[in-house]
Amino acid sequence: VFAELLQQTTAEKKLVVDIGCGTGRHWKKIYDRHPEKLIGYDVSEGMLAMLAGKFPASVTYKLSGNKLHELADHAVDLVISTLTIAHIKNADEALQEWNRILKPGGHVIITDYHPTALQRGGKRTFKHDEKTISIVNHVHSIKELQAIAGQLHWQQLRLIEKKIDD
Repeated sequence: VFAELLQQTTAEKKLVVDIGCGTGRHWKKIYDRHPEKLIGYDVSEGMLAMLAGKFPASVTYKLSGNKLHELADHAVDLVISTLTIAHIKNADEALQEWNRILKPGGHVIITDYHPTALQRGGKRTFKHDEKTISIVNHVHSIKELQAIAGQLHWQQLRLIEKKIDD
């Protein structure tokens, strides 16, 4: 879904910010679009270290809360957030901050697990040292996110909902 949405916007010679960048799993796709600069934010120092191993010249910041202090108002052309919004407790505050850094006419791409799946008990888990670790989810309905976006005067260009399985 992310690759499809990325194809529908431009990143060439643009400032792109990836919020919740993790290990940079989408960075090759983004760099293939020739951004002027790509900046990543994540809460995990370990994931940022892995990203730096893949992309040594990367610019990243450890995120604490929703404030993006390193970025000026209206400086960013494209904000990307993949598999992150449900990790954010206060979506309203986060989207307001993204709006602060976004240039007029800029774009935002948000992807995540469907909120209905999370409401039904869907979990985000990973294995570490042979233990399964579950990450806390904050369920934000699509209507809630659309309402916040509307208050920010964002225009929805595309909504993709895909069912993976039952």
